[in-house]
Amino acid sequence: MGYALLTSNQAKMQLSLELGYYSTILQLQPAMKYKGLDTCPWAGQCKGFCLQHTGHNRFDRAEEARKRRTKLLVDRPNEFMALLCSDIESAQRKATREGLRLTVRLNGLSDLDWRSIPCLDSQNVFQRFHDVIFIDYTKSIERAFESLDESFPKNYTLVYSYNEKSVGSDVSEYLDRGGRVAVVFDTKKGAPLPLTYSVGGYEYSVTDGDISDLRHLDPKGYVIGLRYKQAYSDKTGKAIKPKRGFIILGAE
Repeated sequence: MGYALLTSNQAKMQLSLELGYYSTILQLQPAMKYKGLDTCPWAGQCKGFCLQHTGHNRFDRAEEARKRRTKLLVDRPNEFMALLCSDIESAQRKATREGLRLTVRLNGLSDLDWRSIPCLDSQNVFQRFHDVIFIDYTKSIERAFESLDESFPKNYTLVYSYNEKSVGSDVSEYLDRGGRVAVVFDTKKGAPLPLTYSVGGYEYSVTDGDISDLRHLDPKGYVIGLRYKQAYSDKTGKAIKPKRGFIILGAE
């Protein structure tokens, strides 16, 4: 195809280097429905504040690249997966040369279950690259609970994304069982996050998720605090004001 699927050219990816990891990410087009595929089947209020509306992600060139990758996955899945595997192998060689561990985030802006997508030889990517660390977020509480099962890939860390549809009792149970939950706070860059956050009537410790994207290093049973990244309207180009729901406002 003449282009790579994975990239490492992002701020949080660069922060990983300081901790001994080479981090890469795959970005498909979020909330895109194409020939039966829905890249974000649990999308809700987050569509208005998605990272696709922030930084360089919001430019037309970046969006077209994401759409091209997504269509390739649907139209020519074998070609897509062969290219993805080749990218992971290349990134793995680079990480080894530099004495780093490789991490791959397949759902940079999407929310797909990559366990069900064959890579090569009927294996999924987690089976084929068992020594690579995979990290993702999901808004599916069902998938989040599945990640706690013994049968879930040991090299795959899945973090539940708290949102306006979350049921407090479910989320607190998930945390009590050792799950990690990402919560977006309306906290300015550089400002401290709250030390605790209440879910389902119980207080849970908050760790700073903006330090890196290495979610497998976060303590189990913690809230992963993320600061809201300023999103801009596609129509007007103006900044979008956060609203209560998916984003936790200071007054809450």
